[in-house]
Parts: sequence; C-alpha cells; structure tokens
Amino acid sequence: MKRLLLGRNAVLEALHANPKGIHVIYVEEAKPQEAIEKKARANGVRLETRRSSQLETLAKGRRHQGV
Repeated sequence: MKRLLLGRNAVLEALHANPKGIHVIYVEEAKPQEAIEKKARANGVRLETRRSSQLETLAKGRRHQGV
C-alpha cells in the first residue's frame, strides 16, 4: 500500500518507527533536511531531490515543508 507522508516531523517519526516501510524520501533541492537525510542514510532509505514545484504537485496543495 502506498502512502504519502508530508512534513519533517511525520517523516522523522516514520524513520524512527519503521524505516523499512519507507520506499523513498523526496527532499526539496533548496532546503537541506540534515536530520532526515542522516537518519535515512543510516537506515538505507533512498533519498531523491526534487524541485519545489514537483513536491507541491505530489502534496496536492498540502504543506510539505520541503519533505
């Protein structure tokens, strides 16, 4: 089942609770997310950078905070 998590806190919680359940994390290219990127790498979760407009399309108008 695919599920889209938006925002720093939601993604950090998911990385803490169940990193193996995360397929990929999209990070806005202009907004580094050091804590998320470090935790993702430590757990072998794939990170991909995206333009803000791409994240806005995925988020469908909801706040994504660059993640």
